[in-house]
Amino acid sequence: MSLASRNPCGSSTKGNARLERRLSVGSEVALVVGSWLVPGLGFLVKRNYWRGVAIFLLLNGTFFLGLLLHGTVLVPEFAYSSPSFNIVSVLTFIGQMGNSGASLLCLANDHWNWRIIRPVESDPWFDLASLYLLVSGCMNYFCVCNYYDRYLGRQEPGEKGAKESA
Repeated sequence: MSLASRNPCGSSTKGNARLERRLSVGSEVALVVGSWLVPGLGFLVKRNYWRGVAIFLLLNGTFFLGLLLHGTVLVPEFAYSSPSFNIVSVLTFIGQMGNSGASLLCLANDHWNWRIIRPVESDPWFDLASLYLLVSGCMNYFCVCNYYDRYLGRQEPGEKGAKESA
């Protein structure tokens, strides 16, 4: 195989074309949801290994650091008429759910009392820990949008190869 028919990642362009044909609209939606559940999954499937692994390690490392500081994802009060309702808590919860796989683990731990994650709300580091969880979730929202724009977004007919090589 000549060097001209290989892309910088080392895989052949024929292999990429076959991969593209196998991915239907349903599987593309599944990849977006999968990228939300497991950060970097979409990039790994599209053979952008360095970006996928970097996203996975950075986002889950940030989330894990928040857990080490005794933080967790707390479900806020959603009832507007409740005295404990706070819009900032609701928006923080939405942001933290961006890293959904890890966030769902925190919610399951809280719901079923697994005692795997031990949050301490009175800990002086709890607010900083919540910030790490929030940053991890919001970064994953951006990464999922980047994946969508890069591989699945609206493209001109001759533009598909240019987007994938970028």
